[in-house]
Amino acid sequence: MNMDGMHRDGEEQAGLGGSRSLFLSLYLVLLAFFIALISVSTFEENRTRAVVDSLWSTFSGPKGIPQDLVFPSQSGLLLGAARQFFTELGSLFQAAIPAAKIQEMTGGSVLEVTLRGDALFRENSADFRLGQFSFVDRLVAALSSAPAGVRRHMDVSLSTGGASNAMLPGPTSLEQRRAAALGALFMGRGAPPDALGIGLVPGPIGLIVLSFRVLPEGEGQTGEDWRDERKALEEGKGGR
Repeated sequence: MNMDGMHRDGEEQAGLGGSRSLFLSLYLVLLAFFIALISVSTFEENRTRAVVDSLWSTFSGPKGIPQDLVFPSQSGLLLGAARQFFTELGSLFQAAIPAAKIQEMTGGSVLEVTLRGDALFRENSADFRLGQFSFVDRLVAALSSAPAGVRRHMDVSLSTGGASNAMLPGPTSLEQRRAAALGALFMGRGAPPDALGIGLVPGPIGLIVLSFRVLPEGEGQTGEDWRDERKALEEGKGGR
């Protein structure tokens, strides 16, 4: 009796072992199939957009489909290009203007550099410091050397010292003359026309804020748009 029971137990365990081996083999075959499928597949943005648009229109209600939808591949391209650009800028400013304050904003998609106007201009003047022309040339070279598929952009904001609802200073003011001088200098040194935006903003007088970002080729953001976004960011920081 005992021998027969042990024999049956052995047969049952052998049967279970065979089933496990069979299921394991099936799992490995399925895994190999999906690995091969992924390795030969290609990303079709048009088809992906059609699927995403269909899902969006079905589940988002009457809001419509966002036209600036960014796919993961494009987002990764922008993130990598921005990281490379910001690293170059960090080294450039640390070497040329060590006192400049450098910080990343909006989740690392914007690099903001704050410096005193006198770091670029002669004191109480719109004349550029002679020692900073090489710095401008290196900055223009950085703006002009974007990788394929993206472009690099810089917005320059000169603080006027007034309140948010104050009128902008006149064309003969130091801020206006410095803004015009910066625009002429960067364009004269070969900066791409679509890579530069210059304007006046309320804030502590004498400060210049340079905001850098990487954008998809063919897309952009006006200086007015960025100034509105920057104002909202500053209000948010003040609220905290």
